Amino acid sequence: TVDIKVLRSRVESLNAALEEQGAQVVDHPSGALGGRARGFASGSAGMLPLTFFADGIKLADFAFLPYSVPGAQKLIKEVLNGYVPTLLQEEHPDGVPLKVVDRTRNAFKAWLREFALTDPELVDGGERLKPSCGGSAIKDPSNARSPAERLLAKLPDRVVRGGRVCEI
Repeated sequence: TVDIKVLRSRVESLNAALEEQGAQVVDHPSGALGGRARGFASGSAGMLPLTFFADGIKLADFAFLPYSVPGAQKLIKEVLNGYVPTLLQEEHPDGVPLKVVDRTRNAFKAWLREFALTDPELVDGGERLKPSCGGSAIKDPSNARSPAERLLAKLPDRVVRGGRVCEI
């Protein structure tokens, strides 16, 4: 089991370091997928959800990872050790603030099936945080899309195959 209070505290510390450290970036040799993890730096975008379920973890728009897989264990270890997860380094080389979302009362698939559309904090199947603009918000039509539709929306319009540009 994961200790949400400890993880939330570590993420809050990382987010505070993101604001305080400016452009400082620190490398660490134990990245989530065998690469390097980096400490926070400035210039980050909006917060990304780091959601814990009864059976695993989901970081923003990355795939759900059961706790038993090495990638999930390394992701948790990176956060506990004070580093930006390696998975985020390509899109956010200077770091990005995270928000721990506790959904440990539900398994991921059960949450997707029963609670995802009405979740008070998450949209797009747990890939984004719900905007907090106060008052009533306009319903986001992308949240009504199925997981398959959201996946297809991420794919490029064209790919290069065998030296030829192909439409998808």
